[in-house]
Amino acid sequence: MPDEGGARWATLKDASGREYIYNEDTKETRWLWTTHTDPGSKRQYRANALTRKTEWLLDSSSADGASAEVVCTATDGRRYVYNKITKESRWLPSHMSPRRPTLAPGEAAGVLGRAFRSFRAKIVLLKMRFVSANLNATMDKLREGTELDIQKLSEE
Repeated sequence: MPDEGGARWATLKDASGREYIYNEDTKETRWLWTTHTDPGSKRQYRANALTRKTEWLLDSSSADGASAEVVCTATDGRRYVYNKITKESRWLPSHMSPRRPTLAPGEAAGVLGRAFRSFRAKIVLLKMRFVSANLNATMDKLREGTELDIQKLSEE
């Protein structure tokens, strides 16, 4: 990805998942995001080395000293930051969110077994609906083609 000066940069990740950029021409590396302090408010923010985009960091404070940003957890376990003043939210990078729990092999087998049984029951129900619809269509064709009273036949 070229920067403002036209230099070509590649975005990569280190072993811990932090992003950095590599200049293919000069062989230079830099962190993609760098931390700075705003001289007026003394709040910390981060800046993107390629796009020049800036974001306030989690410890940013409102004028009354209370924290303006709250870290929240979504139902799927991912974490995000909600700013009470601006009413904006953003996802935290995956390396800042807790890892999703893993299942032991025995637990995984149980979960898969329950899912399979539930799926199998749904397949059986769909087949029954299909057979029922075809049976009704066949009975309608029989009624149209003959003068037999199907109701009388079923009672006999």
